[in-house]
Amino acid sequence: MKFFKLNEFKTYCVYLDDYISLAIEKLNKSGLRTCFVITDEKKFLGTLTDGDIRKNILRSDFLKLKIKNFYNKSSYYQVFEKNNLKKINFKNDSLIIPITDKKLRLIGYNTPENFEYGYKKHTFVIPVGGFGKRLMPLTKKIPKPMIKIKNKPILEHIIINAKKFGYKNFILLTHYKRKIIENYFGNGKKRLGIEIKYFNEKIPLGTAGGLFNVRKQVTEDFILCNGDILSNIDFDDMLNFHIKNKSHFTIGAKIIEKKNKYGVLKTKNLKVLGIDEKPIDNVVINGGVYIINKKSLFKILKKKKFINIDTVIKEFLVMKHLKVLVYPINSMWYDLGSKQDLMKFK
Repeated sequence: MKFFKLNEFKTYCVYLDDYISLAIEKLNKSGLRTCFVITDEKKFLGTLTDGDIRKNILRSDFLKLKIKNFYNKSSYYQVFEKNNLKKINFKNDSLIIPITDKKLRLIGYNTPENFEYGYKKHTFVIPVGGFGKRLMPLTKKIPKPMIKIKNKPILEHIIINAKKFGYKNFILLTHYKRKIIENYFGNGKKRLGIEIKYFNEKIPLGTAGGLFNVRKQVTEDFILCNGDILSNIDFDDMLNFHIKNKSHFTIGAKIIEKKNKYGVLKTKNLKVLGIDEKPIDNVVINGGVYIINKKSLFKILKKKKFINIDTVIKEFLVMKHLKVLVYPINSMWYDLGSKQDLMKFK
């Protein structure tokens, strides 16, 4: 299991009786924004972050305070044993997770981007061949999934989040300006430590037609995710939900508020019974993330043709013995397929 090993303890670690001034110096040098508080025997005690320092920096005696006065004694940490790290959630936007041996001696650290839940054999498929017409002229020179959000392409954000949950095998269904995507990511190993295979659609096959081309490459249950979704969906939890409930097709769904700008009349036989002034309804929408059973899919998708995912879902519903379930997306989720949504991040 991969994590960053601490070879230079002097750079990253402080002791209870060290002064805050030393911690500030080490934070500036390490770039981690976190110091690890340890004993002489390297036993992990807690952390001191730049945030902890900001909370107290206005005190007149601040630089003379010792670390033992206000370091975080209840920091999250992971124990590395038998080449394994137990799953842990990065709560409160944790920047660093310390790694210890079974005797709680500090040996390294992990970051949210590097953290992995355990290798998943399941294939992760992302259609990225669309023309992005709603985003023109932004997509005149680059494909939609390569538009940058926070200095990274949308597609890279999707892959990083999936990798965090242990997914390593990715398939990209390409068409429009595919070389830009291929040149940026390559086979995935150098840039992101994953494996990427490309399947080019010579003619557009819709949001689901390209899946026929990868029928021999995908695993029994595979993930399909739109290439314009920015989220931190817990793919681990979604997959467990899918398997536990023996679902054939699981749709990640988001609940949104739909506001009506009109007063809605309640009527019966032309008689007004009441009025709702600009009511707000909760609507369950398709979140563009799916887990699909391979055998079930290719009972429906038997040949190469243009077909959209909505049509595939309808076909699943027609076949009564195939179970279609909704997985509620409760985490951050944005559809960046339109200029209005994209501007939220510009």
